[in-house]
Amino acid sequence: KFSFWKDAAKKIRWRPHEADIRISFDVARGCWADVGVDALKKKSPKATMNFGWFDVGTVLHEFGHALGLIHEHQNGLNDSNKIHWDLPKLYRWAKRTQGWNRAMTKKNIVELYDDNMINGSSYDPKSIMLYFFPASLTTNGRGTKQNLRLSTTDKKVLLQMYPASSSRTKETFVSRRKQRRKFLRKICIAIIAIIAIIATAIVAMLVND
Repeated sequence: KFSFWKDAAKKIRWRPHEADIRISFDVARGCWADVGVDALKKKSPKATMNFGWFDVGTVLHEFGHALGLIHEHQNGLNDSNKIHWDLPKLYRWAKRTQGWNRAMTKKNIVELYDDNMINGSSYDPKSIMLYFFPASLTTNGRGTKQNLRLSTTDKKVLLQMYPASSSRTKETFVSRRKQRRKFLRKICIAIIAIIAIIATAIVAMLVND
C-alpha cells in the first residue's frame, strides 16, 4: 500500500552533511529554527530547524527564521506598539503551551531586540513572524491575531535582504540568481518532504483505523 513512498525513498539521495538547513522532527523539542547565518555555525549533522507539530503558519514562520527574520513581537523599532504583558499570566501560559521556563519565555517573547540589531521595519501586526497571543495575557486587553501568510511588509523586507541589484555585472547577477533559486529550491523540497511525511502519517492512521 505504500509502494509509491518506498520507491520514492529509494531514489532520494540523503546528504544531510551537505545541507545548510537540516530539519529534525522531534515532538519533545517543539518548533524552532536558527536565524539566518546562525545555521552555518552549527556543525553537521546537528539540526538547524525542528518541527514538533505542523500547520501552515508554523512552517512559514520557521522558514522565515531560516531566511533571517526575527520574532515580530520582539521588534524594538517602534516602542509605542509594544505588547503590554501581564507577566505572571504569560509565564504560566508559556509553561503550559510551550513547556518554557521563565528564562526561555523572556528570551523568546518578552525581551526586545536593540535598534542597532534590526535591519527591517517597524512593528508589523500582520507579520508571519508574530506569535498569536490571547488578549488575556496583556494588561490592556490587546492581544495579537494569528497570521497564516507572509504580510506585505514581510515580502518587502525579504526583497531588501535578497536584492537583485542593477549595479552588478550580468555574470554576477546570473550567478547570484542561480544561488537564490538553488536556495529556494532546497526550501521547496524541504516543504514538499514535510507534506509527504504528514500525508504518509495520515494514510497510516486511516489504514490502522
